[in-house]
Amino acid sequence: LGLAARTPRGGTILFTSADVGAGKTTLTANVGAALSLAGYRTLVIDADIFRPGQSETLGLTPRSALDVETGAFGHGGGVEQFGGMLQLLFGLKLRARIPSDGEAQAAQAAVHLARFYGQHFDYVLVDAPPTTASSIAAGIGRYAQNRVMVVGAGKTPGDLVRISLAELQSMGASATEIAINRMDMSEPTAVRSAYQQAQAYYG
Repeated sequence: LGLAARTPRGGTILFTSADVGAGKTTLTANVGAALSLAGYRTLVIDADIFRPGQSETLGLTPRSALDVETGAFGHGGGVEQFGGMLQLLFGLKLRARIPSDGEAQAAQAAVHLARFYGQHFDYVLVDAPPTTASSIAAGIGRYAQNRVMVVGAGKTPGDLVRISLAELQSMGASATEIAINRMDMSEPTAVRSAYQQAQAYYG
């Protein structure tokens, strides 16, 4: 919720990572769920056309897929709304027939969707591919109000993180937040270890 407080209402929060397996998709889904439970209408856009993990994590169905080439949903498709306690959480995903050829279109589609739906939702969360594997995050980042780099504790090499941060900066979209994920918080020294991890990564 602190992240939301640092984002203007109707704003876009981009989630990316330096490599796969850092927990980016799970973190995005959890932030979306937390915001919806706090009373905010929240939309999650799965912009990872290579590994659309939100389909499994949030249970998005094919009807919520927007084709980045045509800019349209399938017949009868559109944004999906979740039920029960998560009734303020919504989702959609981007789809490309040939992902390697659809990066620029996916970034443009995500920006267009975020601008449009930002008028109707309190927050729009965009789950983008790792910056070292795709240009989608950098393309979206220039528009997003907050850009979160997700790092897997003890997994993501510091050099790779620095390369990823530089990739965002090269497109005029520096990271505003860094989330160190997968920390073992069961140890008494967990908080100190988290600071040590941050110091080792970022100096």
